[in-house]
Amino acid sequence: MTSAQTSDVSGTNALSPERRRGVYEAIFGRRDLRAFRPEPIPDEVLARILDAAHHAGSVGFMQPWDFLAIKALATRTAVQSLFERERQAAACFYDEPRRADYLALKLEGIVEAPLNLCITCDPTRGGEVLGRNSIPETDVYSTCCAVQNLWLAARAEGVGVGWVSILKPARLRAILGMPPHIIPVAYLCPGYVDAFPARPTLATAGWRQRLALHEVVAYESWGRRDDPHWQGLCQALTTPAGSVAPMRRGLGRVLDTIAAIAAPDEAALAAARARQDTLTKPPGSLGRLEAVALQLAGITGQERPSLARQAIIVMAGDHGVVTEGCAGRLLHPQPDPGTPAPRLPDNHGGWSKRPAQRPCRRLADD
Repeated sequence: MTSAQTSDVSGTNALSPERRRGVYEAIFGRRDLRAFRPEPIPDEVLARILDAAHHAGSVGFMQPWDFLAIKALATRTAVQSLFERERQAAACFYDEPRRADYLALKLEGIVEAPLNLCITCDPTRGGEVLGRNSIPETDVYSTCCAVQNLWLAARAEGVGVGWVSILKPARLRAILGMPPHIIPVAYLCPGYVDAFPARPTLATAGWRQRLALHEVVAYESWGRRDDPHWQGLCQALTTPAGSVAPMRRGLGRVLDTIAAIAAPDEAALAAARARQDTLTKPPGSLGRLEAVALQLAGITGQERPSLARQAIIVMAGDHGVVTEGCAGRLLHPQPDPGTPAPRLPDNHGGWSKRPAQRPCRRLADD
């Protein structure tokens, strides 16, 4: 379907291009944030955000949600203590180095944010709810719609939101004085932030990347990724609005990567620099490595950046002899089969045949 045909179909029901653009900007620019500025959110702004959440869709128009606003520092400190206990418990499920990566992530801003919001679900509201008999969990699903509405409205208002999910519901319910049948669905930390990053924080930290859209769309039956009746959509899904363009190769990939790097986190830079000054080494003795470590801290927003994916990049070019028409040879030709392998000193005063090797994936990008 062409853009002209799309315009004819939508008619007067579509939003104007400017408003439509704003909706998509809020969707694609929404982020799960953890660092907040101290200034409060004006009451009228918070009221608009809550009103947007209250206008979410719900099964049978049940509206099962409630919004609990929390400012008391004692309450937020108790919730933060609960989070810390659960964070340490969750770390046991990861092996190293993933465990260290997990513990290095900043996953809450409970006390840092000017207030907290707990969005709950009351499964008893509405009595016999139309449309819920077959899937009782739709009350919780409806509450999640309210969470998403709140998140998008907050983004439109320039307010950041972080969802703290590492909390035991029963203990959270006790801290907040909730009745036993109430389900705490989302514990949120809203507040103004210095900036909304271009990419999700976990993607920048190397924890996980966004899946390509075409990998999560199937046609007519589960897992079927191609169908002749859906070729138009298949092609449209390759570069939908708001998605990442296909990765280029060569220098284009390098330029795209550099362009995607946001401004460095000044607090992380300062913390990393202070840490370097405490290390048992002469300042500057590691040369360029020290500057690279500071850059990584600024890019990832972590004092001690932990990269889940690591790589060694070898950059090479043709030797000058090529332009002279000479044949190039390896400086170190392969030894004869009968030649013993070189032996290298190990860390225990002995000798080993070769250094330790780690499994790796080799990529050639010409």
